[in-house]
Amino acid sequence: MRAAIITRPGGPEVLEIHDVETPEPAGEQVRIRVHASGINRADLLQRAGGYPAPPGSPPNIPGLEFAGEVDAIGPLVRMWKPGQRVMGLVGGGAQAEYILSHEDLLVEIPQNLDFVDPCCGKWSRDSSYTTCARGRSYDVWHITHTSQT
Repeated sequence: MRAAIITRPGGPEVLEIHDVETPEPAGEQVRIRVHASGINRADLLQRAGGYPAPPGSPPNIPGLEFAGEVDAIGPLVRMWKPGQRVMGLVGGGAQAEYILSHEDLLVEIPQNLDFVDPCCGKWSRDSSYTTCARGRSYDVWHITHTSQT
């Protein structure tokens, strides 16, 4: 699979698209084919070298919010099946074609939302608003979160 990789601390120029191993789900893990993912302040800090990924998360693949379709499930998964539209949050790694999540950490995407809406925070009820733009250079959705004043 392809993923946006942080090659070293720095600005946007340190991100490169690399081929990496596609993760295989085990136990209660679900593999999601990512259709949209967000970029937020934690991702920018991680790219700059000021925010390490949490344990168990890829140290060099940013991305906390994602939306996509269930691609494969581990043998203990009971809540999801391939083809279902889901969204979720992870400690990192969402800027890739596939990501693993525990089945309990996923939410079904309502039919009235596309894949981008969940990553744009439209379903969030906090004090931020979001703007979205299609990032053609990486063929992923780039999202900027901005605080309201």
